Amino acid sequence: MKKTRRLSFNPVYAVELEPEVTSEAKRWSSAQARVFLTSTKDPLGLLFRIVLLRGARRGEAVGLRWQDADLDAGYVRVKRPIVLVRGAITESTSKTKTGDRLIWLDSEIARLLKEHRKAQLETRLKAGKSWQDHDLIFCQDDGAPYKPDYVTRRFQRLAALAGLPVMKLHEGRHSAAYQFRAAGRQPQGADGAHGPLKPARRAHLPARNPRAGPEDSGGHGQAFRRSEEDQHQQIGQHAEAIGTQRARRPERASEKHR
Repeated sequence: MKKTRRLSFNPVYAVELEPEVTSEAKRWSSAQARVFLTSTKDPLGLLFRIVLLRGARRGEAVGLRWQDADLDAGYVRVKRPIVLVRGAITESTSKTKTGDRLIWLDSEIARLLKEHRKAQLETRLKAGKSWQDHDLIFCQDDGAPYKPDYVTRRFQRLAALAGLPVMKLHEGRHSAAYQFRAAGRQPQGADGAHGPLKPARRAHLPARNPRAGPEDSGGHGQAFRRSEEDQHQQIGQHAEAIGTQRARRPERASEKHR
């Protein structure tokens, strides 16, 4: 009888690996976010505010456009996030199954965006023919888009200067969700800043079409904006109550930026 020397099973399948341990995502408290936003004077400070308070993803914030914003109604629509593909800036699509979604703004962010718009128009006039018209809300002095990685590095540098735990910019999105819960609220629902939630978690939110604007949402747009105003006010009260002393405490060795 000829021996084939074949194994009856693959021994690799019998190997038991150690369970993978993933580190918990970092996040800031309401007081820490407040310290950052009040102490940071930076051209990208408003972008960071939208990430930390409204929970936008990094690529979404970098790719926001004026034509998709209605500041009087208090929302901006996510359509073409900007991502890096092999080092090149590329337009992506929304990560939600329903496609475009809305980021609802509180009155302070809407006011700051209007001021930012005026300042950007002045910069555009100075740039003249060198201006690259991408209609971006946040762009360089010649209208060119920012690289997402650069935005993250800038955020981390400013966080270190403010004496705060250094984290990735994407983790600012987790901080926004944490602040919602710290203020006694769940993160936004299917068309809010945090993307789709399970039905039980969005039960307190009015049902509406994520592609519909406030003008055709049957009044639900105003309800969502009131929710943002309440959340903004509650976060401010929460941060004021616990004070900024906790946010400024010396970092432990494991928290230092390296």
